[in-house]
Amino acid sequence: MRRPVQLEMLERGHTRDLTDVDAMLRTGLIRRDLLFEQFLLIEPLIIRYPALDPKSFRAVVAEFCQESSEELGGAQS
Repeated sequence: MRRPVQLEMLERGHTRDLTDVDAMLRTGLIRRDLLFEQFLLIEPLIIRYPALDPKSFRAVVAEFCQESSEELGGAQS
């Protein structure tokens, strides 16, 4: 199973990547709830990739989705 590119961008954490994911969210290309659901689907597979820390990866995705929710006033995008 391939990770959605948005999750890869969040995991890398580069400023440009985070700006791009935020833009995708604002323009409706992605939804924060579905982004977290996608993470939950791949989370059990992260163990296959020793360079990835599952806890920190989850924290980054959860934080991004939560911040997005707060910015939108709790409304779904």
